[in-house]
Order: sequence, then structure tokens, then C-alpha cells
Amino acid sequence: MYKGKLLSIGSNPKILKSDKAGKGYKTAILHLSPFKLSGKNLCPHASQGCIKGCLNTSGHGRFDSVQDARLKRSRFFIEDKFGFMNQLKKELQTFETHCQKRDLKPAVRLNGTSDIPFENIKIQDPEKTWSPLINIFQAFPRIQFYDYTKSKKRALNETLPRNYHLMFSRSEVSTHKDIKDIISSKNNVAVVFKNSIPKTFEGFEVIDGDQTDLRFLDPKGFIIGLTAKGKAKKDTTGFVVNN
Repeated sequence: MYKGKLLSIGSNPKILKSDKAGKGYKTAILHLSPFKLSGKNLCPHASQGCIKGCLNTSGHGRFDSVQDARLKRSRFFIEDKFGFMNQLKKELQTFETHCQKRDLKPAVRLNGTSDIPFENIKIQDPEKTWSPLINIFQAFPRIQFYDYTKSKKRALNETLPRNYHLMFSRSEVSTHKDIKDIISSKNNVAVVFKNSIPKTFEGFEVIDGDQTDLRFLDPKGFIIGLTAKGKAKKDTTGFVVNN
């Protein structure tokens, strides 16, 4: 059994930037081992460019102790999903209370380095154990959840809980139609650029997404530009747009 914490608070540089942006949010993030590092693919829609340029080893992720913790969390999730979700539920309750006492709005990323459809995982309602099983987002309606995904189907899913913002992340295998379909649905597309963030990409206006990570606050129908970081700076697959 994994005995450490699942959620990280205040350890991710961009998350810290978001917390200091004056928007009134406090963010927690869950980091697992991406792709097949845990023995099971936790990023089923990852492209080769995404795999090679993954942020998993950026920042604190370069330390063996951090990688070991992510691996243990991942195996906890794989081997004991009920126990994992139960611990996650308890940590979210604690985090929500922490934010309430400080007059802050809680925001949570469950897929910091994974792409798991948590909307399909059912748990017991933390306040009404006799009720039907629900997903983690429905269990915490006062928490704003958000993630990036490589799955176009998930990004276009209109049945996602209202407090779960999911944004499509472009890869080298994404087509112009993929991007157009997402933008047309009044959602956004994250695009990683090698150098500076341009004003337009494939005919769509680009917004600088490096200022904060609070993607649910972005206006709808835009490209969200991000600059390459870590291994992605050396990308040659087309995952990172060389502008």
C-alpha cells in the first residue's frame, strides 16, 4: 500500500504561478507515471512526440525520489483502484477545507502526468453513502477540476461534469480538422511552440497560456500557446511547432 500523499500542493512552478496570479485559486495536482512506465499505459492516446517530450522529468521530476513516488502512486492506482480513490476522496476533502478556511477557491488537476478518464471511475458520495455511485467530480461540486488530454473524443464529450474542464492538447498526429472541430465546439486547443508564441496558428487566434495554468478561465474558441519545456525543446517529431 502507498503511504504517501497523492496530491501535491505548491511544488509545481506553473501551478505556483497560477496561485499567485491574483485569481483567488489554490491548486493541487496529482502526478502519476506517464505512458507505460508503471507497467500499464496511463496515457493511452499519447503520440511518439508526446512520449519523448513528456514533462515527467522536468523540474522536480528529475529527482529519483520524485519518480519513485509517482511510480508507487501509479501502482497503487493500478492494483487497488478502490483504495486509491478512497484516499483521493479524503485528500480532496482536506484540501477543500484548507481552501475554505483561507477564502480561496480550490482547483485540482488529476492528470498532471497522465491521461486517465476519471469521469468513468465511480466512488461513493462522501456525504451520502447510501446514494448511487458517482465520479470524483460529482462528489466535489465546489472544486474546479481541469486537465489536458490527447483524446479528441474526451475533449468533445458534452456529458462531462460542469466542474471538470478538459482541454484538447495537439500532437504531431493531430490534423487541422481535429483543431477546427474543437475550436468550433467553443473549446480550446493547447499547442506547444518551440520559440515565441505566435499571434495565430492555422488560422486561429493564439492566447499565451504560459502566464497561468488555470485553463478553465481562458476565453473559449482559441489556441492556447505554450512554450516548449524540458525534453520538448529538442523535439523533432512535429509535436512541438517550430515557429
